[in-house]
Amino acid sequence: MARGSALRWLCVPAVWAVAALLLCVSRASGQAEVPDSSDPLGQLDGHDSPVPTLKGYFLNFLEPVNNITIVQGQTAILHCKVAGNPPPSVRWLKNDAPVVQEPRRVIIRKTEYGSRLRIQDLDTTDTGYYQCVATNGVKTITATGVLFVRLGPTHSPNHNFQM
Repeated sequence: MARGSALRWLCVPAVWAVAALLLCVSRASGQAEVPDSSDPLGQLDGHDSPVPTLKGYFLNFLEPVNNITIVQGQTAILHCKVAGNPPPSVRWLKNDAPVVQEPRRVIIRKTEYGSRLRIQDLDTTDTGYYQCVATNGVKTITATGVLFVRLGPTHSPNHNFQM
């Protein structure tokens, strides 16, 4: 697309696998073109709208948040794997409220592909819907996983371990 071109372009997101880009088609000729990916905001053409076209912006999950059933006292790790341009920030919710970190027990870490929520010394009160919220200023997406903490085996004098 030449800057200042009198042609009008229709641009739509085109997504393949985990990559996304913008595909533009000339309304006059039907010719398709992929804009220069090094310029994410695109060109401002005086003949078109006064707002620059967003090119190459995307945000999606690489895999869903995992569901976990685990025994009380153990450690659960939930992963939020996302890809985006611009790179996203991630936050965690439990039953629609922000997850509160607790030193050495509830820890949120940024990873190469998003975020990891680690909960140690699990209790049944940790059971709930854990939601990963990713945003990159252009788009916000959410994914939910279920953590179910069940009571562990108990020891009684007359029996070995029971469930």
